[in-house]
Amino acid sequence: MINLADDAHMRGLATLAEEFYENILRPDEEPGFVSDDASLLDISLAPEEVLISKIETHYSRTVTASDLRKSFWVLLTDLNNGRTRNDLQFRSKAKTGLLPDCPPTRHNRILPSVSRKLAGEISSI
Repeated sequence: MINLADDAHMRGLATLAEEFYENILRPDEEPGFVSDDASLLDISLAPEEVLISKIETHYSRTVTASDLRKSFWVLLTDLNNGRTRNDLQFRSKAKTGLLPDCPPTRHNRILPSVSRKLAGEISSI
């Protein structure tokens, strides 16, 4: 049996990670597994300036090279803090089925108007 590093945080952010992969990474870079210890620079071979530019454009947030060295789940959480369900963008229309219309829940600490499913994924942070 192969023991992999812990990925509890990343499993909790699966929908947010999928949006990131689709909008920021090249199609050939989409990872099969990301541990909680991995940084974006462990996942992508793109130059830092390219990653920063794509992230800033997609998330409308300022990002530094040191942000790329944070644990990827921390970076995802920071990038999505304050976003709403309507802010999430998927290239593939099939992926939008991951975000059913549901009322906001009191458990959502990161995204104020997110679906219950996504709030449940984030609540384990």
